[in-house]
Amino acid sequence: MSHQKVKVPLDTEPVNKLQYISERTSKNGKSKIAAQWYGFCKKFKRKVPLDKAYVVKEFLADLLKEVKRIALEGEKYFIGIPPGNAKSWSEFSSDLVKGPEMHYKQGKENTCMVYSCASALHYLGAIQTGSELYRKTNQIIKRKDSFEHFFVTAKEVDKQLQFCKLQIRNGTY
Repeated sequence: MSHQKVKVPLDTEPVNKLQYISERTSKNGKSKIAAQWYGFCKKFKRKVPLDKAYVVKEFLADLLKEVKRIALEGEKYFIGIPPGNAKSWSEFSSDLVKGPEMHYKQGKENTCMVYSCASALHYLGAIQTGSELYRKTNQIIKRKDSFEHFFVTAKEVDKQLQFCKLQIRNGTY
């Protein structure tokens, strides 16, 4: 895609915000400039042009409608992407090995962090711990510091749970 000057962010450059610039006429009025999607990566503080196919594949239609609506009103700012915005897929990619069945299934809520960990604990046999963590979902996700609060709550639920940061050296853990 480099010859089209369109980039798709890598996992190391997550898109945290979206912007849509609708089709417009050049300053001299002689040519049209095509509509363009942009992503913003907070970590690297940079704006990246995104391919329309990538945007449609990766983000929920409702979010894209909202970003377009705001752009059509003349606003030119980036719209934050809600964390955990789930997009359902009808089937797994052929190269992806399917894991165990999720015990706690996410609906439209932003519960993926808690539900996936509670399901993993359930699968591993820590059914009571997974259930207690699942019941405390709202206490965790309603906070600004939900990620940190998740770990605190998990340790309260089961004192045997331990978390550690992985050190990355030369691209390996």
